[in-house]
Amino acid sequence: MLDALNAGKLDSGPQIIESSSGNFAIALASLARIIGLEFIPVIDPNISPGKERMLKALTQRQIKVCERDATGGFLLNRIKAVNQFVLEHPGTFNPNQYTNEGNYMSYRDTLAEELITALPRLDYVFICVSSGGTITGVSIRLKQVFPRVKIIAIDVEGSAIFADRPKVRFLSGIGSSIKPPLLKRALIDEIILLPEADVVQGCQLLLRDEGVLAGPSSGATYWAARRVYQEQCQSPAISVLLFPDRGDTYLDTVYNPDWVSEHYSLPVR
Repeated sequence: MLDALNAGKLDSGPQIIESSSGNFAIALASLARIIGLEFIPVIDPNISPGKERMLKALTQRQIKVCERDATGGFLLNRIKAVNQFVLEHPGTFNPNQYTNEGNYMSYRDTLAEELITALPRLDYVFICVSSGGTITGVSIRLKQVFPRVKIIAIDVEGSAIFADRPKVRFLSGIGSSIKPPLLKRALIDEIILLPEADVVQGCQLLLRDEGVLAGPSSGATYWAARRVYQEQCQSPAISVLLFPDRGDTYLDTVYNPDWVSEHYSLPVR
């Protein structure tokens, strides 16, 4: 968004709109307030109540898409809503995280460089995938410095990112109804697909074992890394697990015993 501002793309209209129910929407909302522009998040019923309350505090209005698309998710209809709004409101800017190359380039030039500076070697990197920006940017740069590093992509069953059998999902902030175009550039060594129940248990184990209250993307990453370590690691390895989401906005869902029992018949640890 700052690139768009510097390039003059935001001069013609005060509105910014994007499809996101997660961290990106909250970041855009905060940044838009700082620079004096209106941000409109396009969300869906799977958003955690905590994040929805946060977005309502940060933005004047939100668009909530409640009709599921052909994949059983909401993303395709959220994108349609964004495109329709832009058509009806000329001058509105849509960053489009799903195709914007600035998405992966930002991770290539920042997070990846931090890891290279901090670590003498790297064996595994575990990254949960959504728009594809993080894993694409990080994998491209890390492979240049650590050619043998294994990039592990993690997704949830029912997501269309790596599989062709989409189904109804209940967790927000993880999975997608489309195959992100940015992923064509990613250098991925292994893909792990997890049932949503495993993702929830990953969140609970991360809290129990490490004292980290995190969201579904982090829980999925932790669960997948435990599995890989049990099955593949015969000697000590240097690994990076990316935990991109906080858990305080999931207290009504992932950490709510009633919600967990209703959706997955799992106990909260």
